Amino acid sequence: MKLTKEIILQTQDYETPCLVVDLNIIKQNYLQMKECFSDVDIFYAIKANSDTNIIKTLMSLGSKFETSSINEVKLLLTLGVKPENIVNSAPYRKEEYLKRMYKMGIRMFVYDTEIELEKFKRSGPEAELFLRVDVDNTGSDWPLSKKFGVEPEDAVELIKKADEMGIKVLGTTFHVGSQCLNLENWNKALTQMKNIHDECKQNGINLEMINLGGGIPIKHLKEIPNVKETAEKIKSFVNEKFSPIPKTIIEPGRGLVGNAGIMIAEVISKRDYKGQTWIYLDIGVFHGMMETIEGFDYEILTENDITDPSNSNIEKETYVIAGPSCDGVDVMFKDGKKMSKVEVGDRVFIRNAAAYTICYASLFNGYKIPKTYYVKNGNNFLFSPNCLVETIYRL
Repeated sequence: MKLTKEIILQTQDYETPCLVVDLNIIKQNYLQMKECFSDVDIFYAIKANSDTNIIKTLMSLGSKFETSSINEVKLLLTLGVKPENIVNSAPYRKEEYLKRMYKMGIRMFVYDTEIELEKFKRSGPEAELFLRVDVDNTGSDWPLSKKFGVEPEDAVELIKKADEMGIKVLGTTFHVGSQCLNLENWNKALTQMKNIHDECKQNGINLEMINLGGGIPIKHLKEIPNVKETAEKIKSFVNEKFSPIPKTIIEPGRGLVGNAGIMIAEVISKRDYKGQTWIYLDIGVFHGMMETIEGFDYEILTENDITDPSNSNIEKETYVIAGPSCDGVDVMFKDGKKMSKVEVGDRVFIRNAAAYTICYASLFNGYKIPKTYYVKNGNNFLFSPNCLVETIYRL
């Protein structure tokens, strides 16, 4: 999302930290992705940002939804999403939650262990499953390969086990890593899926679908493959490896909403410490900027960057940037970040921060979760959410 003078002006009285999101950008992202991924069903991964305004916007465009928990399922059903348009992709869940989701009408789930199959046998016998396969995440800013997925060489046996238990496996799923900048990851993963599908066919099991997971990147500071380029590569990989082409779905999160928001924060203190200049913001690791502790980077602007877009007359400094809490972990940029010089009381604007920020925020140390405001009809009308996700989660 572009930082403009209008956004700075209209948010000057808003208490910080806060997030400003443009729903029109989310609409444009979805429509572009739908055009580029023709014949692929889009399931928005609501863990990226589960605010009801975003979900309603995507519902109106025909999006389906990916969930990780029973509370996310409850949220979607409360908003009117049909159960058949929801997939539960977390490979593990309490059996009681599985029973409840199954009663709610959810049928598409993900698994990667025999223990989970036993739960489905007891509590969701007519579920339709995807087997999560571990794939290479090299070149992704947020790897996911160390926690989830069966090793590719063990995949067929786990699918055969489901077949023996009378449980339907729709196909395979994988995740190349969030913010995937390496298109070769898709090629490697789809080659592995092809081998698994072929071996299953030889054993009399026909897998009908491929779930591509997430990984579509947005622009931060690194160059990225755009949506069109990524889609063309993925489609070409699928087409060259599979015949007939299986039904395909994809689960973007950051790629749909991440670039639609700007986080606004205030510099609350500044000091020289151990040979470095530190600034402290009123937002930190525990209140929306969790991903920074794993090296996730953001572009941070000041009002001066707007008044002098060329940066020709702006003094720069390198800062260690920390949050407000009394915890040593609450340091967002430990190695220093070069940006326009700021003083106590100045505001900073963290670009493309609508994904995996508010959803991570907590009340740690008594700090408030940042409010979200929405831009509607350009930059001239801002409004706050009309329904808190936490309220529905308590239902």
